[in-house]
Amino acid sequence: MIEKHLRYINTGKVRQVYKVNRGYLEGGDYIYHNNTTFIMAGQRTSRLAIRDMMYADVFGTDKIARITSDKSSSDPMKKHLDLILGFIDNVAVLWSGAKTYLVDVFDKAGKQIASLPLEHYLKNLGYRIFEVSDTEQQMYSCNFVCFDKIVLAQNPRLADATQKQVIVMPVSEPNKMGGGLHCLVKTIY
Repeated sequence: MIEKHLRYINTGKVRQVYKVNRGYLEGGDYIYHNNTTFIMAGQRTSRLAIRDMMYADVFGTDKIARITSDKSSSDPMKKHLDLILGFIDNVAVLWSGAKTYLVDVFDKAGKQIASLPLEHYLKNLGYRIFEVSDTEQQMYSCNFVCFDKIVLAQNPRLADATQKQVIVMPVSEPNKMGGGLHCLVKTIY
């Protein structure tokens, strides 16, 4: 059950988060970007919780992009979405394993409008994919926080992906628990 509030970092809006009654949801498995909710279904977030939240219009976005692992992938999806995907400006940052993910896109009413590989979906939306290595992904490179003009990150190479100023912040203690900067923001708000 999630009892805290979500804060849209760039807009300052506050929204009460839905109490998950069926299934389960973890905060690192959803990302809001450009009026779309990207949410990963797997071991940590269930399809049932996602479906209930869609039907209750909890996300409040025009589209919901439910991400799942390709059936042939060896990745058991033990990682949160914010460890493998992050948005800087209009650039998607993915680690190399993200090519094994599929996305089912739903409209606000829960009607499925597309189903395709995540990489194709992001490219169709006009994103340039900035790939990080497995080693960089393990260093929480996709787990960053964006503001209007700056990005707080752990990997200085993210400066190659954006015109924003990248401020490198070591976050060793949260890293020991399997999280990074984006995870810290999720626990604060």
